[in-house]
Amino acid sequence: MIQKRGLRGQKGQLPSYFLPPRRALTLLHQKITANLPEGHYDPYDLERQVLYRITTYNPKKIKECLVKNTIAEQFAITQQRLSMFPYDLKYVFRGRYGKFLDLCEERRLALFEENGHIYGRGKYISFEVILKRIEDDGIISLFTNDLHINLKQVPEREVFGLFFVSDPIPWALIVVGVGENIQEHFYTLPGAPENTHEILSSSVQKYLKFKKGDVNIHEPHAEKMASCDLSIKYKYVFVPEIIKGKKCFRHNTRPVVKNKESYIVTHPDFPLSFLRLLYKCFQSQNYSKYEGIETTVGQRRKCVDKIRRN
Repeated sequence: MIQKRGLRGQKGQLPSYFLPPRRALTLLHQKITANLPEGHYDPYDLERQVLYRITTYNPKKIKECLVKNTIAEQFAITQQRLSMFPYDLKYVFRGRYGKFLDLCEERRLALFEENGHIYGRGKYISFEVILKRIEDDGIISLFTNDLHINLKQVPEREVFGLFFVSDPIPWALIVVGVGENIQEHFYTLPGAPENTHEILSSSVQKYLKFKKGDVNIHEPHAEKMASCDLSIKYKYVFVPEIIKGKKCFRHNTRPVVKNKESYIVTHPDFPLSFLRLLYKCFQSQNYSKYEGIETTVGQRRKCVDKIRRN
């Protein structure tokens, strides 16, 4: 039974262990976005790592100070990951600041296909968009390892990206696994056009159909991975890492060897209903624009109730 008493929790405490999962996730999201630090990074990725890390704590003892400390820890890891990034981070994350017309979270373009060409259009503006097949492992790694934490390695793959004409790197990238059950992994930079996934996936599917015959790209969605062991699917693993003399815990997406390295995992008392919702949230089609969670401080949208219904 859900306790109706004390839904807001005691002073400094977040949120009650007995809150409905959507309400709990919304409250955590509000606290995280209100305390995101300044800097050139993807706030969506940082928020995701913070939420995953929070699941390693006892849910009955989650307080605001713990959330703030977790943000600082994961931000330090993000900064270290981006410290060797070979491109200007201010330009890469230009979509966050509202000063550019091509990528802008406040005024997103929409993509259109016309006569075999793709255009990004807004009010009184239009940009030509180029679709390229990407074979440069360095560019692929920027998205799957540097800009974001990669959730799954895809050994056999086809990779495509969307560029504006003068872009050195793509602002959207799709990794399509090759095999009987073709599955995609989708990444965008903040401020990408609203229908980027739809256009990119459609274009890639046409290409693969032309090259390989009939194919059907499946979204990596929780309900479509029912054969996966729930105890594994909803468990997040963090391994220790020393950053500037301080011990932090980094989200680990590769197998860990027991007794070889110390690691922590999702707390056993975290409700499965919350973990299932969290998993579903971050299986969204658009990596940098999850429809149920705001991506920047001050950008107000309907929160978890707007989760995509498949």
